Amino acid sequence: DSSLRSFVLTDSGRLFELNTLTEKLSELTLINADPQNNSMRISNACISPDNRRWVSSEKKLAYFTESDLRLNYIQLDSILIGNEAKIVGIATDANSNLWLAVNNIGLVKISMNEAGKHEIRVIGVNEGLTTPIISRIALDQKNNLWLSTYKGILKYDIKKNEFMQFKQNVGIDRYNLLVRYSNAGQGSFYMSAPGNYCKVNYELLDLSLIHIS
Repeated sequence: DSSLRSFVLTDSGRLFELNTLTEKLSELTLINADPQNNSMRISNACISPDNRRWVSSEKKLAYFTESDLRLNYIQLDSILIGNEAKIVGIATDANSNLWLAVNNIGLVKISMNEAGKHEIRVIGVNEGLTTPIISRIALDQKNNLWLSTYKGILKYDIKKNEFMQFKQNVGIDRYNLLVRYSNAGQGSFYMSAPGNYCKVNYELLDLSLIHIS
């Protein structure tokens, strides 16, 4: 069950899987079986509801399964063009779609069609994104994506395909690019910046974010 498992990623790129039920921590040694791809230095990792394990470096993306630690690479050469186009974060939604935050590009959605092929869709400034400069991405328990950008914090409603922007006039910390996100019990969702944090009030989301610090 993916809800009982999470990843722990060290600064040196070592990857561990934590079983939150048994509190067992196991280091994973991934197998690079693709001669066309050099081994990656993992900078992001997540587990999707279909139990695929996703990992990425700044320029590469791959997945593996609990029973098969061989990396299956997803080709992104047509998207990650230029030195500034880097994967800065990944997240999976309730339907096992993978979302990439790609700096200088925007959001990238990767889904699997009925034929088992991956479909890639880019959501950039032409699709309503206010800026392609993104530093963090997270999914809340209501299946919304949250993005840290230099133009404020963005909430992306996956179902409605709509963005909502929050700036300093509603209490957002000026350190937009450094904001981190965390899910808590009973659907609570928090965001934090250096020396400050707040809790999202979903009932008043169209009006403000309520600070509790």
